[in-house]
Amino acid sequence: MWTRASLACLALIVTGAATASADDPGQDAELFRRAFGTSAASVQAIPIQFEIGDGETTGTVAARVSPTMPARAVRFQAAPLLSALEPSLVAGAQAKVKARVDGQGELSVGDLLDVGLESSFDHGKLRLHVTIPPRLRAERRYELGGPGPSFAGGGAAGSRFSAFLNLRVADDLTFGAAGPEPLRAPAQLQLEGAANLRGFVLESRAEVLEGPGLRWRRGETRLVRDLPDRLVRLSAGDIAVSGSRFTAPRSLLGLSAVRTFALDPTRAYRPDESMELFLERPSRVDVLVNGQKVQTLQLPAGTHRLEGLALPAGSDEVVLDTTDDRGVTTSVRKRTALDVSQLAAGVHQFQYAVGVPATSGPSGRAYQLDRPMLHLQHRVGLSRSVTAGGILQVERDAQLAGAEVLWATWAGSFSASAAFSHHHQRPGWAAGGRWELQRTGGFARSFLVGISGDYQSGGFSSPGEVLSRTGAVWSASAYYAQSFVSGISARLEAGLRTQSPPIGGPAPGWWINGSVSRSFSNGLGMRMEAIRRPGFGSAHEVEGRLSLVWAWPDARRSVVVSSSVSGRDGAEVEATVNQQVTALRGTVDTAATVASAAGQVRTAESARFTHGRVEAEVTHGLAIASGTNRVHARVGTAIVFADGVFAWSRPVNDSFAVVVPTQSLEGAFIGVDPTATGAYAATADRLGPAVLSDVQPYTWSTVRLDAPSLTVGQSIDAEVRTVRTSYRGGAVLRVGAPGRVYLIGRAVDAKGAPAALQTGKLIPLFESMRPPELVFTNADGRFVLMGVEPGRYRLQLEVGAATIAIPEGRTGIFETGSVTLH
Repeated sequence: MWTRASLACLALIVTGAATASADDPGQDAELFRRAFGTSAASVQAIPIQFEIGDGETTGTVAARVSPTMPARAVRFQAAPLLSALEPSLVAGAQAKVKARVDGQGELSVGDLLDVGLESSFDHGKLRLHVTIPPRLRAERRYELGGPGPSFAGGGAAGSRFSAFLNLRVADDLTFGAAGPEPLRAPAQLQLEGAANLRGFVLESRAEVLEGPGLRWRRGETRLVRDLPDRLVRLSAGDIAVSGSRFTAPRSLLGLSAVRTFALDPTRAYRPDESMELFLERPSRVDVLVNGQKVQTLQLPAGTHRLEGLALPAGSDEVVLDTTDDRGVTTSVRKRTALDVSQLAAGVHQFQYAVGVPATSGPSGRAYQLDRPMLHLQHRVGLSRSVTAGGILQVERDAQLAGAEVLWATWAGSFSASAAFSHHHQRPGWAAGGRWELQRTGGFARSFLVGISGDYQSGGFSSPGEVLSRTGAVWSASAYYAQSFVSGISARLEAGLRTQSPPIGGPAPGWWINGSVSRSFSNGLGMRMEAIRRPGFGSAHEVEGRLSLVWAWPDARRSVVVSSSVSGRDGAEVEATVNQQVTALRGTVDTAATVASAAGQVRTAESARFTHGRVEAEVTHGLAIASGTNRVHARVGTAIVFADGVFAWSRPVNDSFAVVVPTQSLEGAFIGVDPTATGAYAATADRLGPAVLSDVQPYTWSTVRLDAPSLTVGQSIDAEVRTVRTSYRGGAVLRVGAPGRVYLIGRAVDAKGAPAALQTGKLIPLFESMRPPELVFTNADGRFVLMGVEPGRYRLQLEVGAATIAIPEGRTGIFETGSVTLH
């Protein structure tokens, strides 16, 4: 066994050979023999160090070496080096290296050189150095999308049980020429509520109409259960099934299972782009999409795979511009495409439902129990560019089966659909296709062009369709849109529809629509539009429109002026002024309109108030010629509950979060998500906790807190927090330090000298919800802490410790004076 001292002597002897006389090689051999008792030419087993690359990986391996042995002949145990090389070496080179391992599990430096690894052995340092050439480096993967968002502060997850109830009251009043007495319409009370118990959601809508007996009308009611891990939403009750190219959406009473990608917004379900890049030398790589730089990477030499590049819809060109450490530049280009309806390879999207048709009428929901229906719809991404799907709808008297395919290429997106139906012993079929090409990349490079066409035989109809056709129908359309310099954009659409014979609705014929718009740097925008479309019967309609919009974002004001001329309605001119102001820590959106059409002048005014606890809107319209006034008023509010906390809120859109101040902040004003204009999304004050009523479910949302009027000693603890809820769920976010004491002190040692520039902790000696606080002292030993609770504490610094007692009930500033450390 070779000792550390022996290795040092060996290294000294070997390096000394460089300065010894070349004419007296026996001198070195004799010195080696005297030191180690053996010949220098004999091979010895000793541990040596190995290094891969520029210190990327290091280790120790047993080797057989002698001072006179050529570096190429040095042999060593292969296992440790192979293990270190495996993550960085391509599979083919790994196999070649393993094939050269002899029966004793050894490799030589020459073996590494023969397979292409740049290797050398330093006899003086007893070190093996291996460099992997770029062509033999294993592929490295980089996520171009970057890491997900990080959030500061504490986060709050959804409550086990939460609920909300929205209440909206609306009424209309007409007076003036309608009669001597104002005419008030029956008031309407709209109710919408949901309860979430550990992910099971019961939601419902209802309406109460004023009148004898208070008429009650039930809306949709269902039980929902989300499975976020599987991206599936299960529903029972009033459900809706989506339509397709040849089927309309349907309302059912039944059961459904739907793949819902919104249950996990972090998952990618559309195709993204990946590219391979080989670099001979370390290089800077600029990633450009359609001429716009989106990311810059600094990469070492070797093979790299860049993944996860999100692309805009349309035909896209990705360019990798590389600049190596010598300033040599090269470019790699790739053309690809993305359609908004595509699915990534292997991704499935589906909707399965069974039930009976449902309708909404004056008396509420009605169900056709004698017409059970099965709905099956499924789509799957077959490859990076191809998505296919099918649909099956079965009713008692009608059935439909269809298929679709989408192919996205650089030359555009091609889609085709076909369906077959059977309705009252009458079969039919339909087919359609679409081609669309979209390019983006700045002015004069962005455009959109497409054509589409459909054919439906006379016997084709989808389940639930009221009228079955008696003749074939086909339609075709084309469109083109272009962006030009100076903020100009234009669009032209044209189409043709035939129907034989016509069955209600617009007459067969052709239509065309052209528009030009321009935006100016001073906030002015202009749009001109001309339309020709079929009318009813054999007539057609021609209309022209001109709109001007002038916006002042800083003043939160805009003016809209529009004028239109049509063969049916004549000339019409309308002007509207919009203004937003801040009031009562909320916003008020006002609008005033004057319009003239067919010789009749009318005016309208509206005001909408949005606050954290209520939303209200009032509109007034006046027809000057008849003197008729119409007033519409609507008020909405809500009550929410989560984790034992009730709160007053404006109507909840989907999910909500309740911001609850701790006891130390009771009665203090806390604003949530402040704006630059002084308004807040919600407020916590003497009326109760704040409620964010538009929280996006299944997403970590950032909550910004503002407490401008706290007293000395009060603290909200963290100004930025995060919250995450489930569907129709709520969460409670408790804010504020538990104490209301502003602690000021000075730490000194036993001799009275200040404990300068110390770091430590203030540790509570009682049961507290808060962990120990970090303490820092300045050059004079002084320290300050906010939001401290009354009680006994241990001040632990690097040079000693002391006990601090804050009297019960104490608030505001508390000075300890000099605290002696022991």
